[in-house]
Amino acid sequence: MTNLTPSFNNLEVYLSQDLTDFSWEEMVSLGMEARTMKDFSQWLLGRLAMAVEKQYGTDAVGKFAREIGVRKSSLLVYRWVVKQFEKFRNPKHLPDTHLPFTAYQVAAGTQNPQEWIEKAADNDWSVEQLAVEIKKEKNPDYEPKKKKTVVCPRCKYEFEITP
Repeated sequence: MTNLTPSFNNLEVYLSQDLTDFSWEEMVSLGMEARTMKDFSQWLLGRLAMAVEKQYGTDAVGKFAREIGVRKSSLLVYRWVVKQFEKFRNPKHLPDTHLPFTAYQVAAGTQNPQEWIEKAADNDWSVEQLAVEIKKEKNPDYEPKKKKTVVCPRCKYEFEITP
């Protein structure tokens, strides 16, 4: 078995390899690493956007986004989240929770983003649950919309939507 830690040097191996040969544990491990890489890339892109803005001006962020193939609006969101979580500007202090970047994005719009992240981590909330809890705090009468189960007519797969 090859090294399970993805890196820029060995990603092609995983993309060309038959992953059905992997054990459950190997798939979970590789999946966790892939998600970590995704989250890390959003933190890094946010920090890079801040650096581009500082060194070349706000107008350069759009050019930077085009050159790296990322939507400017996404890059601006990443930058905003990084700014809201000051301590994560230092790579030695990257988030150590199991929460994805999107949880930090949801919490970033609150008065106490770090407090919400801690609550979400302590209570094992999904991003969706974190958003609901934040809305409930702002409006105690808030009730999340009921989800509706929809069945695909072709494959019969059931999934939930919020009407």
